Amino acid sequence: MVSKPHRRSNHDLRGKDDRSKERTTSVEPTRHAEFWLHDGSIVLCVEDTLFRVHQTILANHSEIFADLFRLPQPPEKEAEVAEVKGDTEMQKMDGCYVVHLYDNVDDFVDLLKAIYYPSYVLLLYKLLTLELVLFSQAF
Repeated sequence: MVSKPHRRSNHDLRGKDDRSKERTTSVEPTRHAEFWLHDGSIVLCVEDTLFRVHQTILANHSEIFADLFRLPQPPEKEAEVAEVKGDTEMQKMDGCYVVHLYDNVDDFVDLLKAIYYPSYVLLLYKLLTLELVLFSQAF
């Protein structure tokens, strides 16, 4: 019985794991029409969508964002070098740091709507209540 030759992984050939490069080159991210704010201070990349929003507003509404934004940012020179190298962890766009989040884009849009338009939550509550009433009457 002849065994197959051992296939070397990208990690073996290049000395580092190349999966992150494959992930970032798959689809070019697009700006979200509603939440690309010209005066935003941070760019958040969720799936293949970019959001330019206000860091302070997110931090004021969420301890998770507040903690995330408290992490030290790289010095300007390191960020510029990282952009040239394609390092997504320290990338800047339009003068704002880019932070990659691994959430569902639709859920993230709902979160931003809840933060920027508080009446959106009330609307969702009313729709959910109506659905529950109609569902209970059907049985």
